[in-house]
Amino acid sequence: MAFNPTATSFDAGNALYLALASELAYCDEAALKAGIQRILGLDPARTIAFGRNSTEGFVAADDQKIILAFRGSQPPTSDNGRRDWLRDIKQIPASLGKYADSGPLDAQIHLGFAEGMHDVVAPIVSALFRLDPSSSLPLWITGHSLGGALAVAAALFFRFDRQLRRDLQGLYTYGQPRIAGPSLAKALNQELGARYQRVVNHLDVVPRVPSRDLFDDAGVIQWFDDNGNLNPPTGPTFADFMKDSLEKILSGEAPHNPLAGILSAFRGPLPNPLADLTHLLTDHLLRLLLVAHPPADNPKSYLAKLATLAGQQLPPAP
Repeated sequence: MAFNPTATSFDAGNALYLALASELAYCDEAALKAGIQRILGLDPARTIAFGRNSTEGFVAADDQKIILAFRGSQPPTSDNGRRDWLRDIKQIPASLGKYADSGPLDAQIHLGFAEGMHDVVAPIVSALFRLDPSSSLPLWITGHSLGGALAVAAALFFRFDRQLRRDLQGLYTYGQPRIAGPSLAKALNQELGARYQRVVNHLDVVPRVPSRDLFDDAGVIQWFDDNGNLNPPTGPTFADFMKDSLEKILSGEAPHNPLAGILSAFRGPLPNPLADLTHLLTDHLLRLLLVAHPPADNPKSYLAKLATLAGQQLPPAP
């Protein structure tokens, strides 16, 4: 599968490749090693899985690039899933200075996501050194949902801690929640520019939380509508969220409270995919509903749209 290791702005082929890497991050180590070559064309011998306190992912390299991918949230019925969701809702702004020795003086980061990345700094640094001792390969970081937030936390650590500092070629996230306070989001945009691509799928509510009274959006948003159109002039309306929720109820496909989708319309894109359209109360209600009823969006919801955009065929699922 095609990948441009030196791209500095949105590349549809890279977006598909990294979405597949994000999907592989959900696999156990045996399935990861089996799928990494078939799906991404990477050598299992140059793939290292890591995990601690439910933060999991892998580092993989070839002669042109090195990829760091994080797993997203597991179902809350599993032990890891319960830890994941507790981490998601630990929405306390923490000083970036606790985790990195530079950056804006007032920089704040989502505590749960920062702790998750901090748990695996040592094995990630070790894996990067083993696979790329000279730090010469372009580094690409990716993840879906919680994995996307952890990917941003990793990018922040690598950019703003002098001991960890490493150049970052690209950061692609999928359905990623907000993680950075306003000054940190601004600094991240200044540091990475179009190297940070944030892919959002139609009615996915996760990218619209936590509240903008705590954290702000960063990255270049690439938003797909329900038909797979990229960045249409207007986003979904309140009626779209109502229709989607009612269809899920009637079809029996509603694993989470349809009110979560309906409420997210008040913060939905018109035309900015993540724009605020009402006061913070809506966000707090949405946050509570998301905790009790996690959304159904997953990496597969991105793959078909990205494959069409890139003009490529999807490989069999891992």
